[in-house]
Amino acid sequence: MKAIAALAILCLPACATLDKDVAPKVAAAVMTYCATPQAERALIRESVNSRISPNQIRVECSGDAP
Repeated sequence: MKAIAALAILCLPACATLDKDVAPKVAAAVMTYCATPQAERALIRESVNSRISPNQIRVECSGDAP
């Protein structure tokens, strides 16, 4: 039980770093992506997918039809 508590305490700074450093960058990238016309997004997706393979990222823009 002490090990779990210690692990949780060690992870807290990492969470703060993600929230402070990573989240604003991801939010800006998603907003830029969603503001891009759909035809251009296909090119962006192709480029990103080739760079992050075998991982994937999924973004759903609120203005797109389901």
